[in-house]
Amino acid sequence: RIQEMRPDESIVDEMVRGPFTYFRHARRFISVGEGITRMEEQLVVVLPLGSLGRIFEGFVRREMTAMFAWRHHATKQLLEQKC
Repeated sequence: RIQEMRPDESIVDEMVRGPFTYFRHARRFISVGEGITRMEEQLVVVLPLGSLGRIFEGFVRREMTAMFAWRHHATKQLLEQKC
């Protein structure tokens, strides 16, 4: 669910239902030059199962890093096609 949206500035969403105890994804858009925008992201993820869930922390981190790398690449390609 989108918790906060400031056009041309930021978007924050939080998971309503899913595999994590808590999941928050914040994106901030920063103009760094004429027609150039940098997007900064912050993820806050709480794994289920308390201390037992920490066993999977490395795996989850690797999987999410790979997923977001793919998403960044796909988003960049899509936005560059629009320009």
